[in-house]
Amino acid sequence: MTFNKATLVIIILIQFSILGSTAIANGKLERNQWALLSSASQIKFTGKQMGVPTSGTFSSFDAKIIFDKNTLEESYVLITLELESVKTAYAILADVLKSEAWFNVNLYPQAIFESTDIKFQKDSENFEYIASGMLTLRGVKQLVEFNFNILPTKDLDKNKKLNQAHVNGILTVKRKSFGVGQGEWGDTSIVDNNVNIEIDIIAEKHFTN
Repeated sequence: MTFNKATLVIIILIQFSILGSTAIANGKLERNQWALLSSASQIKFTGKQMGVPTSGTFSSFDAKIIFDKNTLEESYVLITLELESVKTAYAILADVLKSEAWFNVNLYPQAIFESTDIKFQKDSENFEYIASGMLTLRGVKQLVEFNFNILPTKDLDKNKKLNQAHVNGILTVKRKSFGVGQGEWGDTSIVDNNVNIEIDIIAEKHFTN
């Protein structure tokens, strides 16, 4: 097969067009990256035992955040949580949650949420955004919905930089769907099936040269 000069020029232009589009897309993603400030962030859970709310936190977690409200189709969130880091008001309760009947941290050390779609909820009274995605817990993957707000920067400490954002949201997990709380703990009249997970984080815009 032979190519004339005109054909060669067209091929070169197409290649540059593809490479240029890729560079622009990568540039957008880089500009929209946010870094988690772990020390200022918190993940809290609340369930009910015999009708009484019981709460705890996780002290070790990380997040990859790519977000721009004007390009939600390019936005993405990946949260990795170390289940061993669970803390409650009573140490014995934290130990129970780490056990085989609950999180089984020896076999499943992490819980992971990875978004598949982020949308603006224009008709919602409580949360502006919803991130649909897969939650992996105890080896089980299920689609869940994380509702969240991006709070005004005025909610941050006055000394904080303007390139920071405060994100607050909640997702409700049905623990039995993930096998959390087995045996005698499977009775939802003792421990409620619904567990609310509240995510309250501060993230800082990542700038590239």
